[in-house]
Amino acid sequence: MTWGRPKGSWPEGVADFLNHPTRTNGWNSWFSEWPSDVEQYELHPTTMDEVNRLLARFAKIESENLQLILTPYEEPSGYGWVGRLPAGNATPIMFSLGDQSRIDQWYERLPEGKFGVMEFEQAPVAVPPSLTLFVGHKLIDLDQLVIPPRIQVRSGNLPTLFDKSHTKQERLDAESPQPRKTTTPVKPEIPRRTEAINEFIRRRQIKND
Repeated sequence: MTWGRPKGSWPEGVADFLNHPTRTNGWNSWFSEWPSDVEQYELHPTTMDEVNRLLARFAKIESENLQLILTPYEEPSGYGWVGRLPAGNATPIMFSLGDQSRIDQWYERLPEGKFGVMEFEQAPVAVPPSLTLFVGHKLIDLDQLVIPPRIQVRSGNLPTLFDKSHTKQERLDAESPQPRKTTTPVKPEIPRRTEAINEFIRRRQIKND
């Protein structure tokens, strides 16, 4: 089916991108009294040529901030605070997009900028048009990626909340960064893939400078 929204609610080119035949499921992770603005869509290309054509099409979206996120995992496990995906979904790419107008309306209603234990110092920034590539997926080959120059590339995880939260805690973490402790087991191949991603980004920066 074709995908569309009222004019003005998405950047120009998003609807055309989402109408690509590789796009399958889409979700919005709704949480009570939260802006719940981030939408997620699965993309299932079958060849690296198709991946690169998707990147070229993604680059046509009229947004000042288009980001490509490289993550070392094989597939997405969730798409929000409460939204989960089944293991073995084998999704190589996810498209994410937030809605700044919805966030602004939500922020204006917050009493003293507080939501539970979270203290916001200004309105959060919505997730820009973003593609997350799961580098651990058997399809994705970093050496074959062709990324248009206007796309920003970084390592990370699937965006599920805000691009920047502007909370007091986020600011304090940035001022005094401390490694976060985790008890979650990490597969041995994850650090190797992470290193490969970081090297790929470093080479791209050198090439573009």
